[in-house]
Amino acid sequence: MRNIFTVLRRELATYFNSPIGYIFTFVFVALNIWLYQISFFSAPSANMRIMFQTLPFILIVFVPLVTMRLWAEERKENTIEMLLTFPMQPSHLVLGKYLASLIFFAISLAGTICLPIMLGALGSPDWGIILSSYIGALLLGSLFLAVGIFISGLVKDQIVAAVLSLGACFFLYIFGLDMIVASIDAMIKNTTGMNVEFGQILKSFLTVTAHYEPFVKGIIPTASLVYFLVWTGMFLFLNGMYLEGRNRKGHKLSFATSFVLCCFIGVFSNYLLEGLAVGRLDVTEHKIHTVSPATEKILTSLEGDVMIKLYISPKEELPIQLKSLEQQVADKLEEMRIVSSGKMKFSVVHMQTQRLIDDEEDEQQRKQHRDEESLEKSLMKKGVQPFQIALGEATKQSTQLIYSSMGIAYMDKKEEYIPRVVPQTLEELEYQVMTIIYRQTRDKQTVALVAPRSSIDPAMIPIMRQMGRPVPPGEYDVIERLLTYDGYEVKRVDLTKRSPLPEEFDTIVVLAPRKLNERQKWEISRALHNGKNVFLAVQNYEYDYRQKNKELEINRQNYEPGVNDWLEKYGVKIDEEVLMDSNNFVLTVQQQASQENPFAAMFGLQVDMPTHIIVTRDFMEQGSPITNRIDQVVYLWGSALDIDEETIKENKLTVETLMTTSDKAWKLPKTRILTREDRNPPLQGFSSYPLIALLKGQFSDADEKTPEWPKEPQQNPNQFTPPAPDSKVSEAKPAPGKLLVIGCGKMFSQTFLTHSLDLFRNGVDVLTTGGELSSIRSKKIAARTINKISDSDRTFWKVLNYLIIPLLIVIIGILRLQVRRITRDQYTMSVM
Repeated sequence: MRNIFTVLRRELATYFNSPIGYIFTFVFVALNIWLYQISFFSAPSANMRIMFQTLPFILIVFVPLVTMRLWAEERKENTIEMLLTFPMQPSHLVLGKYLASLIFFAISLAGTICLPIMLGALGSPDWGIILSSYIGALLLGSLFLAVGIFISGLVKDQIVAAVLSLGACFFLYIFGLDMIVASIDAMIKNTTGMNVEFGQILKSFLTVTAHYEPFVKGIIPTASLVYFLVWTGMFLFLNGMYLEGRNRKGHKLSFATSFVLCCFIGVFSNYLLEGLAVGRLDVTEHKIHTVSPATEKILTSLEGDVMIKLYISPKEELPIQLKSLEQQVADKLEEMRIVSSGKMKFSVVHMQTQRLIDDEEDEQQRKQHRDEESLEKSLMKKGVQPFQIALGEATKQSTQLIYSSMGIAYMDKKEEYIPRVVPQTLEELEYQVMTIIYRQTRDKQTVALVAPRSSIDPAMIPIMRQMGRPVPPGEYDVIERLLTYDGYEVKRVDLTKRSPLPEEFDTIVVLAPRKLNERQKWEISRALHNGKNVFLAVQNYEYDYRQKNKELEINRQNYEPGVNDWLEKYGVKIDEEVLMDSNNFVLTVQQQASQENPFAAMFGLQVDMPTHIIVTRDFMEQGSPITNRIDQVVYLWGSALDIDEETIKENKLTVETLMTTSDKAWKLPKTRILTREDRNPPLQGFSSYPLIALLKGQFSDADEKTPEWPKEPQQNPNQFTPPAPDSKVSEAKPAPGKLLVIGCGKMFSQTFLTHSLDLFRNGVDVLTTGGELSSIRSKKIAARTINKISDSDRTFWKVLNYLIIPLLIVIIGILRLQVRRITRDQYTMSVM
């Protein structure tokens, strides 16, 4: 160890006793910061994924510059013979030089620490993912350094060492990218006509790419650690072996044999580890890559077995980007099988698309074997169908027909299917599987949906269909399809005498109500009193934007929901003032072309107003399954909630505020006519306001006297309309219930549902099933969007990262060189 430390200290001093080391560190840190911040300030997000995805390409260039001189310089200056005559083993020299370069690289990598500090100050990053990414970068750099020092020991010229090292590192990483692998396989197939997957072999057994990627996702796999250790150790061993026997007779042959043997050992170790579950460490904040406790609870409580079948094309028929799909799905299902204590079983069924084509084309064979059907044909009738996936081969684009579906059956229940299992859906595979299992093990839950329908006159719908014209969907029609997809039985009602609440249901979803009458509010109150759950999203108003004479014209449309007199008795109401927030977004509004602006329809109108509120995860209750791990939602033209704690206590209810505005929100009078000047926030008067509240407990009963249904307007005087049947009045059967109140309904319309999808699904799940499924659904890597960054903060971090950090490196270098110069001058004076 003493010899290693001596060499390490000498080599490390060499880096920092010359300007070269500081120049390298300066360029490395500045380049990484510059590339990261280009995208960060255009779309702020509290993660460093972009940096660690581009870092390998930077290391390919920079690591050879670090290692090129380690041995080549010694050989060029003829000092290598002197080193080898020292009373130390060649392996000590190799390890000393390698550890010095590794420490120097680690110091350079640590220079980017200002980026996670910035993310921590501006947002809430997942520190586990950042930590694993830095570990992956350090392991990748350590392997590249081992490759570089090995090559540096083979040549005398530094430039040659740098070029060869760059080529080797380039090969180890670039040839593991799917795009390159696909191009290699396509080129071989087009040239030789042989379907030899040479590119896939390189990726699986030799390149570093697949072993580095899990670290960027927050996973530390044992197999990848073994890969880095084995290959790094192999190159260091070869380096020491070459130096030790380079002047011996027959050394070249023995070295070449050892090199081939070491490569075989490295490839064989990868072969043994591929597909072998040898353990991994999930360091993400919420263990998103590990089976959730809710999944374990559901599976262990099963009364019978669940059979899961993965219907997938054979590996040799899958495109390059899907080669590992079967193994990835099997790994996820194996984890679930283990926590289920054997109650969940799975198998893989390989499907041949060619058999399906043969069944269609060979009519004569079909007639001869009328009673025999291929597996593919029989499963196609049940819903397992192949689908096309886009391919990119060299310079052409094509498609390929593949199978990748999943069937799930609990005990003697009918098999249900997940129609498409692809890498993009693996993140939510656990939720999809558990949704079907949960649905099959329980009675189907019913949701009564009360939402505005299409604005088209119902009498015109049949006419439009006869004319072949599409019927425009209502803003909230997609909600009905979404709830059905999630396994609920949906009853769409208008909450009228002709369309009342169903006799049996679990949850009422009321979206953007308008002018609720006394009977409608009575029905909802009685349902709450009887232990039913209510999802209520209220919209007070919305705005319409028009550009007229280059001025923005803002018109307000009032909804008049009429819910406050009913909600107030529970201790909550919808504030009627106009809510504004500094954390907002620019809304693109479609416009019609005009002479004044002929391109309006093409580009749309960009409107920046504080009423277009964005709520980020920093202002959501992370302890609730409704808002946990949601990155952000659009709260368009929404209102604040007024929560009366005293009234809630009097009703013996509990309340939980799940979402608030930022602390830089304000209100304007409800009679205020908005103009462009209202974009500017006031100088004072900021506050934070509640936006979503969940009330629980035994809700008070509706009034004893049941209000009458309003008289229905006559739709067509010339057409007889039968009277609505008398609806049954529900009896009072007290039971605890839940009421989720949201001051915005527009966020769940078809246009903006994408931004609030998880919030809606979590809310319905928690109200209807208790929230077990919502905790599984939230297992995904969140984008962690950062709040709107002020100009002052933006300037501060740009100056710090672009100027202060690189300048600090330069100052340290100048001071270090100056100290050495003073020391050298003092020594010269002392010997004169």
